[in-house]
Amino acid sequence: MGLFFAGWVVTYTNRTVLSAGLKLLEQEWSVSPAGLGLINSAFFLAYALMQVPAGVLADRLSRRMVLLAGWFLHAAGTVAGAFCSGIGLFAGARVATGLGQGTYYSTQYALAVASVPPEHRARALALINSGMSAGILAGWGAGAVLLYRWEVPWRSGFLALGLLTAGLGVLMMLALREEPRSGRTPGPGRSTAAAVPGRGATTPASGRHGGTTGPGRSGRTLVLACATSFCSMYAFYVLLAWLPFYLQAARHLEGGEAGLVSALVPLVSIPASLLAAAWSDRPTPTRLRHATSASSEGPAPPAGGGKAGSRRATALSVLLPASALAVLLVGLVPGHGALYAGVLLYGLTGKLVVDPLLVAEVAGAAPGEAYARVFGMLNLASTVPTFLAPAVTGWLVDFTGGFEMAFVVSAVLLAIGTATAVSLRRATR
Repeated sequence: MGLFFAGWVVTYTNRTVLSAGLKLLEQEWSVSPAGLGLINSAFFLAYALMQVPAGVLADRLSRRMVLLAGWFLHAAGTVAGAFCSGIGLFAGARVATGLGQGTYYSTQYALAVASVPPEHRARALALINSGMSAGILAGWGAGAVLLYRWEVPWRSGFLALGLLTAGLGVLMMLALREEPRSGRTPGPGRSTAAAVPGRGATTPASGRHGGTTGPGRSGRTLVLACATSFCSMYAFYVLLAWLPFYLQAARHLEGGEAGLVSALVPLVSIPASLLAAAWSDRPTPTRLRHATSASSEGPAPPAGGGKAGSRRATALSVLLPASALAVLLVGLVPGHGALYAGVLLYGLTGKLVVDPLLVAEVAGAAPGEAYARVFGMLNLASTVPTFLAPAVTGWLVDFTGGFEMAFVVSAVLLAIGTATAVSLRRATR
């Protein structure tokens, strides 16, 4: 689990340090906001294109090997970015980085979920996901201080980050293990789960750690989760790609201060995510009765349904409208008080808190042998906004002369996500 956490730290540091340094790229290469948005969109388009192929290859061949191959491409693309002499070459380096990062989501979640019992799944995923928050904190906070206050060249930062990524890849290569699988599908009684560092046990792909719901219910859960994730991720990537720039250009904060204010989002999201996950995993009287009866009368009910699923979906139906309010406070309400309140509220209720609940919900309904493919599809839905949001936001800023419409679009999508989360809650009852 520690390596997966560290992987997310490095991955999100890579994404957000670019956001913190957009002003420097604008000055060095005379790029418009629309052009800056296209750089981020090229990265995330490449990232999106890798989701389903990476998941299919991982389930058919080796989750560990697909993860490692992508990880070292991620490192190479980051190092190459430090030596680019123009915006076109830099965009190409970001495409390579996006392709590499595109293998990580489905493979690491497949390895992690297969090793965690359903009753602890949301908490375990929240712990891993907190690496995303730590990475954003490093990219926005430390990155802004290094780039603007200490005036470290952005190229030096990319080179150091690429070398750090390669070093972590070596540790993954040495420490990660996956139990061999015979053929492309598991045989009777044969485990297909991965051994995660720090855990000695492996579990069957379609046993107590895999979902056991029927295909119709599993399909509905996946579709609703994908729709909810799309809406949540669009707003998140508007902020991830543009928040430091927006704070400098529209709210007139200096670079270092803008990065530190932006860093409030991941800072408060860590405890919020852990608390939401612990609440969703907490046993209810119904679940305790099932567990007691299962020990003497038969198997427990499906891991993805019942009260656990209802708790997660209930949390989602509260978090998403609160995120919409936060986005409107940041983008439309004047004054620093409303700005700081919006930033804090989004950190407490946004994507970084929502994501572990969605992954746990889908894991409870998916068969274990298809984890990487299912997570690849979920992340594909999550990734489409990652290349749409930066480019659309840049275009809206150029067209309207301000950021207000971009934040309104984000809030509308979060309202739609609230509706799909309510439907998800009904589906999991």
